[in-house]
Amino acid sequence: MPYCPECGAEVSEDGRFCPECGTDISYVRGEGEETAGGSRHRQSERGNALTNQSQYDYGPGAESPVPGRAGAVAVSEHRLLVATTVVLAFIGLFEGLAQVLFADELIEFLEEEGLEFGGELTADVLMVTGGIGVLIALGVMALTAYYYRQEQLEKLYFWLLIGSGAAGFLLVGSLFLSALVIVGIYGLVVVMD
Repeated sequence: MPYCPECGAEVSEDGRFCPECGTDISYVRGEGEETAGGSRHRQSERGNALTNQSQYDYGPGAESPVPGRAGAVAVSEHRLLVATTVVLAFIGLFEGLAQVLFADELIEFLEEEGLEFGGELTADVLMVTGGIGVLIALGVMALTAYYYRQEQLEKLYFWLLIGSGAAGFLLVGSLFLSALVIVGIYGLVVVMD
């Protein structure tokens, strides 16, 4: 029985994707098979990625025969960074939803506590900024899911995190979304070094 070159799970002979990690395994079906991009790869260039695990070990930390993009890093090496991004986006999502759903209650609370923000803060303003925060958080989650499925993080990903975090701070005033700027800078400086 063949195994996935990425995670080592058993895959069916006629399957296109790994049932565990979703890796596209169709390119290893035969000599000279055409890939999704239209280019042909000889089996001898890539090796036989679908193989018996006893013969080849593609477990965690081992090299996969799937070539990576230049300038990208594997998601598997930076799962904590990806998890931090998702957690911050979820908190930003809930913060935005709270502003949208409980705008009147938040205004009442601020008035009772005597907190003023130098201008007229209305429920409508809170609902709009909360909606923008929800959109930014959903965008960050979708972006992270896209790169997670690609199994590689690129510089563009970190630049988009910085932009999303700046927009979250400037347009919404969300500290959780603004923390994405720190994650993005960390990714550019440390991960993409």
